[in-house]
Amino acid sequence: MSNRIESAEACRLWNVGVHNLMLDTRDRFSSSHCARIERFIAKHFYSLVTPGSEFVARKHMKPFVQTSLQYKVSSRHLQEVTEDQMNLLQFSRATRNFIHSQPLFMSRFAELSDDCEAVKFAGFMRFLENMQSDDMVSNRTRVVDFLRRYLTGDQLRSESSLDSYAQALLMGCRCIECEC
Repeated sequence: MSNRIESAEACRLWNVGVHNLMLDTRDRFSSSHCARIERFIAKHFYSLVTPGSEFVARKHMKPFVQTSLQYKVSSRHLQEVTEDQMNLLQFSRATRNFIHSQPLFMSRFAELSDDCEAVKFAGFMRFLENMQSDDMVSNRTRVVDFLRRYLTGDQLRSESSLDSYAQALLMGCRCIECEC
C-alpha cells in the first residue's frame, strides 16, 4: 500500500490507525487476561484522545466509564481518580481503578481473600466447600465428570461461547471460567 501523507496530524492519525489494527489483529486466543486489558485500555485511550495532543480530557471519562466499563460513577469519585488531562499511563491507572473496585471486591470477597487483592486458589476452594457445600477436593470423580461434560471441543485454547455455557448447564454442570 502506498499513501502520501500531507501533514503531521495525518501522519499521527495513520500511525494510531495502523497501531490499532495491529492490536486488533493479534492472536486473541493465546493472549493473557492482562494483555487483553492492556489492549482494551490502549484502544479506548486512542479513541478518546484529544486531536492535536496525546491526552484525554476528564470530560470524556464519565461517558467512557459508564458505557464501556458499565460502571456508574459519581462526579466526585471521577475527580478523585482522574486528572484534568491524562496521558496513556494516567488513563491506564484511572481505568484500572474503576475495573478493580476495592470496595466492591471487599464487600463480596473479603473472607475469601488473604491479601485483600485477589482470591487465590485456596480461597476459591474454601468458597466451594463452605459457601457452595461442594466438596470438590475429595470428589475427584465428580471433577473428571465435570471436565468431560463441559470441555467439548477445543475450549482450553479457544474463546468460550454462550452456546457452550448453555449446553453445559443443560447437562447439569455448573460453569466456572478461569482467565489465566
